[in-house]
Amino acid sequence: MQGSLLISDRTWCGLARCDESGVRIEGAIEPWSDSHDKARLLLVNELGPIGWLVLESSDVNEKSVIDHLATLPRSEQRRTSLPDPPNGELTVAVCTRERPESLRSCLERIRRGVANRYEVLVVDNAPISDKTERVVEELARDGMRIRRVVEQTPGLSRARNRALREATTEFVAFTDDDTLPDIAWPTALLPGFSAGTNVALVTGIVPPAQIDTPAQALFDKKIKWSSKLSPETYSMAKRDEYSFPFPYSAGHFGAGANFAVRRKVISDLGGFDEALGAGTRTRGGEDNEMFVRVIRAGYELAYEPSAIVWHVHLREDDLLREHVYGYGKGVSAVALSQFLHPGKIDMVRVCARGALNLSRERRAEVDYGMPRSHLALELWGVLCGPIAYVWERLRIAMAR
Repeated sequence: MQGSLLISDRTWCGLARCDESGVRIEGAIEPWSDSHDKARLLLVNELGPIGWLVLESSDVNEKSVIDHLATLPRSEQRRTSLPDPPNGELTVAVCTRERPESLRSCLERIRRGVANRYEVLVVDNAPISDKTERVVEELARDGMRIRRVVEQTPGLSRARNRALREATTEFVAFTDDDTLPDIAWPTALLPGFSAGTNVALVTGIVPPAQIDTPAQALFDKKIKWSSKLSPETYSMAKRDEYSFPFPYSAGHFGAGANFAVRRKVISDLGGFDEALGAGTRTRGGEDNEMFVRVIRAGYELAYEPSAIVWHVHLREDDLLREHVYGYGKGVSAVALSQFLHPGKIDMVRVCARGALNLSRERRAEVDYGMPRSHLALELWGVLCGPIAYVWERLRIAMAR
C-alpha cells in the first residue's frame, strides 16, 4: 500500500481529515480520480498533521486511511494540545503581479477559511493591466472583506513591505498567488506565536498541490521546504541542537508561501531586504533572509505544521529551468546580504560545515532524475547572485 514516488507517476495530492465522525478525503486542487497513478495524503486530526500516506490508485478510500491509522503507535499522534492563540488582530496579505486566475483561486480558498474574520490585503505589484483590480473588485462585491493597494516599484520585498505599512493589525500572514490555502489557514498560524516566549515569526507546511509532470516531480524533490509534522521553535539559544547549518539553512524553517509575522518587530528590523525577491535581479531569497535575520536578532521562529498551504508547482521544464537558475541566484545573494551583517566568522564556519550536506543533496537530485544541465544552471545562478545583489543595492541607493 505504501511506497515511494517515481518521477513518471501522476500523483494526486490531498489530505484526510480524521476525527470522531470518521475520515474525509479532500483534494488540494480537485477530487480524487483514478486517472492518477498514486495519491499522496497528509493525515490530519484536530491537532494538526499526524502522518503522510502514499497509496496506489486502487487503495484511495477511507478504509485504507483507517487501517493505516490503526498501525500508528500512540507516539505518532505527536501532540496532545495546541498553544492558545495570542490576543491581537490579523491581516492576510497576498502579493501578486499579473496572475489573475491563480490569484482568484488563492483568494477563493482564503475566503472559505477566514469568513471575513480578517481583512485580506492584495498588494498589486507594478501592474501593467487592471486584471488584478477586477478580481479584487468582484470579490468585494460578493461580500469579501478585501482591499487592493498598488506598489509601483517591482519586487516581492517591496510588496511585502507595503503590506506591513498598510496593515494596522499586530499580526500579518503572507501567502503567494500560486498557492491554495487550507480552510484552517491562516488561523492555524496564530498559536505558533504562543509556542515560545519571544516568537516574532511563524511558518507552516507547504506541500505540493499536484505532481502531474516530471517538472513538478523534480521541483518537489529540489525545493526543501519544511515538510515535517512536528512543531518546532527555533532560537539561537538552541543552536547546538540542530544538525543542519543553523541558522543559515533557512529552508528548514519554512517558506515565504506560508508565514506570519509580528508586524512591529519586522518593521523595527528594517522590513524585507528590497534587493532580494522575485521582481529583482536576485530573483528570490527575501523570505529566507528574513527568517535568518529574525533568529540572529534574538527572536524565536516557530514552525506550526497545522497551518497548511498547498503550492502549485511549475508544470513545464522550461519554467523549472528558469526557477533553478533563479534559486541559485537567490541563495548566493542572500549569503552575501548576511555576510554584510556582524558575525561573519560564525557564518563562514557554519556554512562550510553545510557544504557537504549540499553536495549530498545534489547527488540525490541527479539520482532522482534531475538533469545535470539544470544543476549547471543553478551553479551559474550562484555565481551571478552576488553581482545581482550589489546591482540592486546600488539601484536602491541611487533612487533615494
